[in-house]
Amino acid sequence: MLTHGWIEKVLRELNKDPNLICLSGPFIYYDLPIWTRILVNLFCELAFATYLINRFVLRVTSLVQGGNFVIKKAALERVAGFDTTIDFYGNDTDVTRSLNKVGHVKFTFALPVYASGRRLVREGAIMINKFLLFLVLLGIVVPVTVKGEMTGRQVMEEYKRRHEVQTECAVEIMLLVDRKGSEEKRLVKTYAKDMGNDLDRSLIVFMEPARVRGTAMLTWEQEDRDDDQWLYLPSQKKMHRIAQTSKKSYFMGTDFTYEDLEQEEIDDYNYEILRSEEIEGNKCYVIEAVPVNEQKKKESGYSKRALWVRKDIFFPVKIEFYDRRGQHIKTLTNCELVNLEGPLWRANKSLMEKHKKKHKTLVGVISRKINVPIDNFVFTERYVMSERHLE
Repeated sequence: MLTHGWIEKVLRELNKDPNLICLSGPFIYYDLPIWTRILVNLFCELAFATYLINRFVLRVTSLVQGGNFVIKKAALERVAGFDTTIDFYGNDTDVTRSLNKVGHVKFTFALPVYASGRRLVREGAIMINKFLLFLVLLGIVVPVTVKGEMTGRQVMEEYKRRHEVQTECAVEIMLLVDRKGSEEKRLVKTYAKDMGNDLDRSLIVFMEPARVRGTAMLTWEQEDRDDDQWLYLPSQKKMHRIAQTSKKSYFMGTDFTYEDLEQEEIDDYNYEILRSEEIEGNKCYVIEAVPVNEQKKKESGYSKRALWVRKDIFFPVKIEFYDRRGQHIKTLTNCELVNLEGPLWRANKSLMEKHKKKHKTLVGVISRKINVPIDNFVFTERYVMSERHLE
């Protein structure tokens, strides 16, 4: 039950600090025995002290009391909501760590609510164990997770979860620049769709200049085997299947290989966090991705990749590619990031640079639409060979 003036206090605090995205306060257990209330109050005081250290000294997390907090909708969407895999305990701590990356999270004793203490009495000693676990999560007993440390795989899974869409289509300018500075400009349309079971299909169509107009690449992601890719050459009126051994080749004179244009299958790689670095003031995980087995090593043109993934939005801003001899051969840089909706981000510009040959491919987005209807027929050989892809 809300205490007198609870809503007014919330509004006042939000107006006072435009960066405040979450506000929380304690419980007043009106039906507990006096000694139990004293114990609970001691717990709150200890938790508050930990909160002050974590927020203002370590600057790693904050404190939210489950059952007595308010979160701005936009902020909750930005962190992809609550983790529904957490049954009960720890959900407030988990969302606090996520929110702390995107705005201010404040706990204040001036915002209490009335609550029954029946559950505390019922759980007895179990609650004490939960109390200790809570302190561990806060970082006062064993500070193992307070800094939001994740495994490399977990970071990549979060990246995929946050940024996947049902459909996406875009119009892009592709600029190819050689070592002499000569430029070639192309106009490209792209289409992508989740066909179910987390399997995507995509279509890339060249619209300009005239010498490449109508050229298209169709990709079908497969679950238990290698992805299917076809290249359509309008001069031959024929779809050419891209062999697995050819996926290391470069696509249409760009600095992207056919392999680069496939969806990344997380199970195909081992991911390890090497360190943390800042890029343009944004903290990033630096993750090494290595093919998971000998078969994948043979199929891939890369011995490893290094990915810089922003910690606040879980989006890669830089990827370095290393050949089979371990030499750094090219770098992809994503910039002009835009927040499309909720936790979903995209790059409006991407630059792939091949270092030895001093060749670059810059891709700039003119327009983009997400989650709009796209007929399945678009992702078929019949559709492309009928040249309806040029409409």
